[in-house]
Amino acid sequence: MDILNRFLKYIKIPTNSNSKSKITPSTETQWNLAKELVQELQELYIYNH
Repeated sequence: MDILNRFLKYIKIPTNSNSKSKITPSTETQWNLAKELVQELQELYIYNH
């Protein structure tokens, strides 16, 4: 996946925060983005090594 498609995939994930939350990430959607990034980084590591 090229950089533009990766970017477009990420910006589709809503990442609004919850200012009343005492944890970070403060919303489930922020966790979803974090999980997506972790998965992609793991795949890149396997691909590159």
